Amino acid sequence: MNQVACSTLGFSLHQLVFGKNLRSEIDELCDRFLGLATNDCQRQRQVTEFMLDLQKRLKTANELAKQNAAKQQRNTCNWYDKEAKPKVFKPGDYCLVLVPDDNRKLFARWSQPGEVIRRVSETSYEISLNNVRAIKHVNCLRPFSPRHPPGAIVAAVVSEDADSLPPDNSFPLID
Repeated sequence: MNQVACSTLGFSLHQLVFGKNLRSEIDELCDRFLGLATNDCQRQRQVTEFMLDLQKRLKTANELAKQNAAKQQRNTCNWYDKEAKPKVFKPGDYCLVLVPDDNRKLFARWSQPGEVIRRVSETSYEISLNNVRAIKHVNCLRPFSPRHPPGAIVAAVVSEDADSLPPDNSFPLID
């Protein structure tokens, strides 16, 4: 498991920690079969030489891992942004706000519509919700279109009295 290269870093965990990959019995047998085996006991190095070499290998692995991680992060960001649509609100727009429903962080609900007061940053807006102003991230907001514009007078018009209509006899009565 420690020999499998991480897709983000491009190196195995063992290689990042110890500067080289683990050698299994199969690797040893393969090297002996191919005639690549060397006797490590014959190669005695000084401790300082070993430590300097190890530091150099770890530094190189660290730099390469950072480069691979940055490349993988760009690829992931491009993949996510391919389908993402930006949310932009103007002052005066209405939006639904995701608010916590409970003290547990996985429970949340969409609140009643709030009015956008101003844009704080590229991803944050100041919202007036129940006459309380709060700054919310754009991921916690959904656009809302009210049925009637604010300040509009809505009235129902009745053309006939419901009692003056003839009874509907098309449906049989069930007793």
